[in-house]
Amino acid sequence: MKPAKQVMRMRGQQMNLHFAGQNQLQQLASSGGVEVTRQVGDGPEQATSSRELTAKFSNAGEWSTIDQTGDVRFHEGPRTGQGDRAHLDRATNTATLTGSVILADATMRTTAQTATFTQGSNELRADGNVLSTELRAGTGSAINFASEPAHVSAAHLVADVARGHAVYSGGSRLWQGESVIESDTVELDNPSRMLVAKGHVRGVFPQAARPAKAGAPPARPARSGTELWHVKAGQLTDWGSESRARLEQDATAESPEGSIHANQIDLYFSPSTSGSSAQQLSRAVATGDVTVRQGDRRGTSNRAEYTAAEGKFVLSGGKPTVYDSTGDTTTGRQLTFFFADDRIVVDSEEGSRTLSLHRVEK
Repeated sequence: MKPAKQVMRMRGQQMNLHFAGQNQLQQLASSGGVEVTRQVGDGPEQATSSRELTAKFSNAGEWSTIDQTGDVRFHEGPRTGQGDRAHLDRATNTATLTGSVILADATMRTTAQTATFTQGSNELRADGNVLSTELRAGTGSAINFASEPAHVSAAHLVADVARGHAVYSGGSRLWQGESVIESDTVELDNPSRMLVAKGHVRGVFPQAARPAKAGAPPARPARSGTELWHVKAGQLTDWGSESRARLEQDATAESPEGSIHANQIDLYFSPSTSGSSAQQLSRAVATGDVTVRQGDRRGTSNRAEYTAAEGKFVLSGGKPTVYDSTGDTTTGRQLTFFFADDRIVVDSEEGSRTLSLHRVEK
């Protein structure tokens, strides 16, 4: 396969050339405002500018490396960058920025200690205190928990800027509005609007407070403001276009009123009832070895569905059982118990009945 043609141009206010024997160019040094433009084949032109430049050449007379320092600026297609230093390597076809690096494109701004661009591959690598911030919240983003821009921090970033695909690794943390996700890695794919967090996943998601019922007050005082659900799992997958997320691998979700543990928990979100466009937890469905806890009550089943508006869990599948504080058990084809009071609705072959379980004060 014939190698792609490379075109390199350099210009500066002052240039010093160093030659070896037989007039062999070894090094070029330039200062006072330098600009380098480079193009490989039909790919986009890559341009860097700086105050100073040192270029080294091979025995064949081709440049091998270029080092630039002082107010370095980078530009390639829709991407721009800046840093303290730049290193261009012909052998690896890369441009590396180091020192207070700032990168930007049409959708995201990223800061890091170093960033490497591979020309012609659309690959970007950033390392060291990586922090990416959306320039504006958009419908095409994989992150849609709130109407404000999202932020992602990590030790490393590998992105395909043409595909809109990015993987953050090393203590990754994503936050937008009140929603937070922490994990070993966070993978974002904008075309499919998917987010995948893997390894030691921890998350926080808001749930709007339930409206107080008309008439008699509930058995316990109503909560005010926004409740937060804290989740844990081995993996979290979020489908932004569906407002749905799935917790897998030892999944747990917990609020101030209760918790649920299962093999898998699907979380469903809807816009806030307060009028903002923030996504809040409205429903959760757990499957596989389900355990639900509320204070000193515990329920087990193969399936459980939580409805935020009503503050209730419905247990079904297998042999749903609720254990109360006195050691008594309640079983049925389907059990429904409410967070706001101590009622359990038992649905069995004999019909439905309602039980009131009284807590034992400790």
